[in-house]
Amino acid sequence: MVDFAEASNVVTTPPSNQNNSQGVDSTRNNNHNIITKIIDNKQRKIVEIRVFYDDSTWETFVPQKS
Repeated sequence: MVDFAEASNVVTTPPSNQNNSQGVDSTRNNNHNIITKIIDNKQRKIVEIRVFYDDSTWETFVPQKS
């Protein structure tokens, strides 16, 4: 149970000076982490090209082997 009659014993502190307050504008972000990943994947090769036409036909193109 809370007794509000004893609330007069609570000490309140005055707000601090507004001149010394720190806001988001005065805060700098000094964390500049740059992460560079160099990934060496092998190059993909074209195996087959398919062209579908609106008359329900298609053509398949396969690159020549060198």
